[in-house]
Amino acid sequence: FFKKEINRTQAGSVNPFDYKFHFQQKRNSIVFSGRFTNQKQVLLYANSIDQIYKDLTLQNISIEFYIIGNGPLRTIVNKKVSSLRKKGVIIHTGFMKDYKQIIENSKLFLSIQKYNNYPSNSLMEAMACGNIPITIDNGSTKLLAKEDYSYYLPENFSPKQLSECISGIFQLSKQDFEKRATLARETIKTEYNVNLAAKYYSNLYNSL
Repeated sequence: FFKKEINRTQAGSVNPFDYKFHFQQKRNSIVFSGRFTNQKQVLLYANSIDQIYKDLTLQNISIEFYIIGNGPLRTIVNKKVSSLRKKGVIIHTGFMKDYKQIIENSKLFLSIQKYNNYPSNSLMEAMACGNIPITIDNGSTKLLAKEDYSYYLPENFSPKQLSECISGIFQLSKQDFEKRATLARETIKTEYNVNLAAKYYSNLYNSL
């Protein structure tokens, strides 16, 4: 009877996240990956890029932007991207066949959806590749994006707040950045794997 009530989670299957990367390959890029919807707040990110680019340019910090995905807001996102490119912003959007390589080489991953950022398969993949999470402290987000290595934005953050957050991370010393990125990666390797997932679901079943 109860077995019929157990289904695969919306977050998908648990991946081994056994990604390889080298810190010397990391560059100043920030990745958003998700559905182009209001809940994912993709437009809030896209509309912040102009401010981020201006602020970092004044600080002589180069940056590359990724908006990866698809969805109902695609037309609006593409229009904004086109406008940003005319200003010299390096920005990529849509689906990327080399997504794994992108997150292996990027430094930051933006997970800013409303209500909750846990569980997030794309965030876990990025953390496994040594990306520092920038997220919103909502729902159960801190179960995944922990304070030791994550940066948090207010729910209704401004472009300036996001810009200052990114700038602060890019100005970390090499040692501090690698320490945070390594902690993020180790969290995924030790706390999110097939064996632990199986144990969790087994305990859930036994508690019914």
